[in-house]
Amino acid sequence: MSTFLSKAEVSELTGRKQRLKQIQQLASMNIDFTIDAFGWPKVLRKLVETRLGLSSSKLQEQEPILFNR
Repeated sequence: MSTFLSKAEVSELTGRKQRLKQIQQLASMNIDFTIDAFGWPKVLRKLVETRLGLSSSKLQEQEPILFNR
């Protein structure tokens, strides 16, 4: 499993497909992110899982969260 959410997962999280709109939505949601060399937002998977209410002990026990594709 990747350290970062995939582009599809970021799109599902933000409800946006365009990178600028994703960046704006992530900022409005107060979700920390960085920008890759191609201008796409990169979001740490663990940050999102923690924000959605999974504790670190539950993370080890549960299946990974998969967004609808």
